[in-house]
Amino acid sequence: MDFKHFVIGISLSLGMTSSGFAIELQNGDLVFVTTNHQGISAAIDSATHQGQTLSFDHVGLVSTQGHQFSILHADEAGSRSENISIFLSRNQQRGKQVYVYRLKPEYQSSIAQAINTAKTMLGKPYNFSYILDDQRYYCSDFVERAFRKDQIFHLQPMNFKNLKTGKIDDYWIQLYARQGLDVPQDQPGTNPNDLSKSEKLQPIGRLKFKTIPVYP
Repeated sequence: MDFKHFVIGISLSLGMTSSGFAIELQNGDLVFVTTNHQGISAAIDSATHQGQTLSFDHVGLVSTQGHQFSILHADEAGSRSENISIFLSRNQQRGKQVYVYRLKPEYQSSIAQAINTAKTMLGKPYNFSYILDDQRYYCSDFVERAFRKDQIFHLQPMNFKNLKTGKIDDYWIQLYARQGLDVPQDQPGTNPNDLSKSEKLQPIGRLKFKTIPVYP
């Protein structure tokens, strides 16, 4: 036949080679997930989105083993290694997009150590307080710790105030009230938007499944 049918090249096997994606991934790449303006995603956006075109509420670290690609990250399920195709499919189903950033060449020597460190943190519970804790992690905290030995990223005062109103959103007030805590305004921490703005990173592009031709 003279025409092509196109299908989405999705593989939900134990691994997926980078050829299954529209861009080529590398070991140590960072994946940033856009906000969907609901719940905690909206609260993170209102407190940390400072004018950049994209706003992110999650970040993870790409780890490769042979032709398998995994995301090492911390989310509500805890610190874990997740098949990259499942990670991407889940976020797409939630109406989110995933973007890849890469350390600039002069910093890539930090990657091997960072991945080894990240693997030692797997299996720990999620840190719902976002107050630094060596036994619980949240997403950007997990990534910052992975690269901490070489000081790729840095802690800074956390902000929970809405950048437009200057007041702490009700979401954060209620979240910390349920935990019996005060909102940790200005305590040291990290967030995905600030990590994405690091001068040590370069944006690569949006991660999505490759559309491939199929010939009947």
